[in-house]
Amino acid sequence: MPIYGRHRAACSVPFTDAFNDWNIGEFRTHIYNDGHEAVDPDYRIKRRTDNAAAVVPFWMPREAGMRVLDFGGRKRGALHQPAAPRI
Repeated sequence: MPIYGRHRAACSVPFTDAFNDWNIGEFRTHIYNDGHEAVDPDYRIKRRTDNAAAVVPFWMPREAGMRVLDFGGRKRGALHQPAAPRI
């Protein structure tokens, strides 16, 4: 299946709308399946840990004055503990 993408002129970030109509089952079947780790070995743990390390310094000084909807439902401090993949 060809995936066509474009770059945003303002920031050069590549994007595609090829998956806009996919549901969770399609992502599980075609991307986040048993073979996904072979092409993206960091997706289970390292990426979550790295993302948390980037978010925590921003979040912690501001958390008292922010209101957010936490879809994770985990205890405070969970940013330091990677969760199991949701997809």
